[in-house]
Amino acid sequence: HCSPGGMTTHELLHYKQYDEEKPVYSSQLQRSLHSSDTPPDAASTSWDHECKAIKYFYDNYVHPRAWREVLKKYKNLKLCLAHFGGELFPSGAQNDWIKEIIDLIDEFPNVYTDFSCWSFGKSKDVFSGLLLNKKYDFLKDRILFGTDWYMTLVALWGKGYKNYCEDFWEFFEGFPGGKDLWIRFSFLNPFEFYGFNDKAIIDNLNNALKDVKADAAKRETNYQLLCRLQKEYENQRKRLDKYKKA
Repeated sequence: HCSPGGMTTHELLHYKQYDEEKPVYSSQLQRSLHSSDTPPDAASTSWDHECKAIKYFYDNYVHPRAWREVLKKYKNLKLCLAHFGGELFPSGAQNDWIKEIIDLIDEFPNVYTDFSCWSFGKSKDVFSGLLLNKKYDFLKDRILFGTDWYMTLVALWGKGYKNYCEDFWEFFEGFPGGKDLWIRFSFLNPFEFYGFNDKAIIDNLNNALKDVKADAAKRETNYQLLCRLQKEYENQRKRLDKYKKA
């Protein structure tokens, strides 16, 4: 969840104090914020303290640059920085959050991002600009159409997953080379991210399920499905690679 706020972290107020080796922040702040008899200046000080603590947490633990040190140590780490900055994305590549995600994708071979659970209306123009800019061609192999399907019902005010997909499909239909991009974002790139383009991984998964005596019929059905998808992946990848060379 590499967007401001990240996944819910109830301890976020404590990180700044912990890093500064100060006493852990107590519940006194919450009491002061909600107490009717708290002096105004005390409430103001508490609020300022909370804002600084939250900003510190976002800047140092949620911001994509927080992953840079990890990636330096584990250069081949498979990582998806979800939501491409989320509500910050309409600011475009000049936003340091978005720029850092793009830079990490460019520098490390297995860093991806996705555009799941977007309010697409606000992001459409910036997304178009990135996809049309040759400077960012490398992004086309590292963007996933992540689902977060159930979250669209909450974050997008009840929009169902079918409607959500149709909005994107309509966009890609009218975009230069959009249908091929849709195939890359919704099939080829996720397939590579999970390693299913490697037959050995599919076989290992199947054998592991055998070892734990998983339901044989379901296991075989899923195995055959993955094998068929792998063949389709190879066909589509060859077609697109040939198209790119041409």
